[in-house]
Amino acid sequence: MSGSQGLLVIAQGSGCLPVQSNDNVAAVRRAFPDFAALTVEKYGVSPAREATDPDPEDCPLSYHAHSTVTQREEDYVRVVEILKKKKWWNGKLVLFGGSEGGSAMAGLSRRLKADAVILLSTGGGATFGEMIKTLVPIEVRVDLDAFFDDVRQNPDSIDTKGVKF
Repeated sequence: MSGSQGLLVIAQGSGCLPVQSNDNVAAVRRAFPDFAALTVEKYGVSPAREATDPDPEDCPLSYHAHSTVTQREEDYVRVVEILKKKKWWNGKLVLFGGSEGGSAMAGLSRRLKADAVILLSTGGGATFGEMIKTLVPIEVRVDLDAFFDDVRQNPDSIDTKGVKF
């Protein structure tokens, strides 16, 4: 290790907002002041993009065409491999990700031989409904599919039709 700084890779969650508009990314950056920070913008997302939470349908077409956790992992690997050759880097690597970004960083932890990995609410490759099923008592699981179907059909409804959580 010849350099003077470690590398902090920060991966935000899903969506097509620019990294710079994410307050959580800025907070993580402040927690590691002695590390150089790396964020990689998603396909089709411009740093100048409006900083409101857009409808996913309004995201750029290139975002939709390339927005996968696997693609994100490949993009980070490409950039980190280039940075490994920089003299400023001392070889220390911290991966930090939340939500979908947590899934990407979890996938990269062994591949990049990170010194530390911090994951917040990773997606784990499962849908929200699938994750909920693993958290509730088995007797409730039977009713969840019907409950979720009802919610999809009646998104404004508050009637749980007897499902008890």
